[in-house]
Amino acid sequence: MSDLMNTAAHEQLSGSRILLVDDNAINLNVLEDILRKAGYCSIDSCTDPFAVRELFRQHKHDIVLLDIHMPGLSGIEVMSHMKVDHPDEYLPVLVLTADTAPDMRRQALNSGARDFITKPFDKAEVLLRVSNILLVQSLRKQVATLQKRVDGLQPA
Repeated sequence: MSDLMNTAAHEQLSGSRILLVDDNAINLNVLEDILRKAGYCSIDSCTDPFAVRELFRQHKHDIVLLDIHMPGLSGIEVMSHMKVDHPDEYLPVLVLTADTAPDMRRQALNSGARDFITKPFDKAEVLLRVSNILLVQSLRKQVATLQKRVDGLQPA
């Protein structure tokens, strides 16, 4: 039964908008290959951290897989910009890092990261962590939709 639920949930989530950000194109290719083979079809990717702010604003991605160490603008700085642009929103950021230092993880979490994937990538872990964040994002959207309906029923 749980496999059936997992399959149904995955089918619902497979249309989610995904943004991959890493200054290393090989990492982007690996992640995109993992996600496409798992059925995700709406994937954008970029190597320029300066482009993330505008891409996220335009496309409202359901999840952003974001490298933490990039030249010019770190993943921490990217998240800070996203928080300025979307102060009241849940930022669905999954940090990509080879840095396992506790201080870096705490700094990323304080900046808005929801979870981590350690490089080199483990396919099963990538898919589970992406699915977890997408499920939370989907449920948050459903709650917001229901809240709008309830608010519309109440007299002003």
